[in-house]
Amino acid sequence: MSITTSLVLSSEQHRLLKRLAGTRMMRGSMQNASVSEVIRTLITANEAAFKAEIEELSRAQTEA
Repeated sequence: MSITTSLVLSSEQHRLLKRLAGTRMMRGSMQNASVSEVIRTLITANEAAFKAEIEELSRAQTEA
């Protein structure tokens, strides 16, 4: 299942993601120049750190 969301990015951030997606497509590591795929890859690569940050806050709130 996919969910559509919107992100508020600066023009520079948007250009950076578009250029990265295009570069990855030209290199052959992606079939399409997809900013969404770049973001999904970033989330996957950092998922453990994101979850640890969430858990840290949850623990701090529980102890308070």
